[in-house]
Amino acid sequence: MPMATAARCRAAFSALLAAFVCLCAPASWALVLVEDGRPRACLVLPAEPAPHEQQAVDELTHFVQAISGAELEHLSPGADLGDLSPVYIGAAVPDDVAARLTPPGEDPAAFCLSVDDRRVCLRGRGPEGTLFSAYE
Repeated sequence: MPMATAARCRAAFSALLAAFVCLCAPASWALVLVEDGRPRACLVLPAEPAPHEQQAVDELTHFVQAISGAELEHLSPGADLGDLSPVYIGAAVPDDVAARLTPPGEDPAAFCLSVDDRRVCLRGRGPEGTLFSAYE
């Protein structure tokens, strides 16, 4: 990828990440991924992620670190999160959320994204959709 294109991608991702964190939450709460260069969130991925789910994790890890300097820890479902807010990826999305986050239709690239004051859930109809939700 040419350097100019990579720089534009990073700038676009930075803008999207800032909008995601700042604009998607009501003023009464906010989910913080990184604060003062320290992680306040972690990525929760399936024990055996599909290639597109792993790519989603890799992309999020790379760009959050490039933007903030912090590396988000990778955990499996059921792991102790401590005081970190979870960002659930694909098949790791908890069952109580997964049913309502399954995109309608049959397109494997379709996805749903959910953010509340406790967690972020990125889920596609298929692993490709999960990757697209990470880019969103």
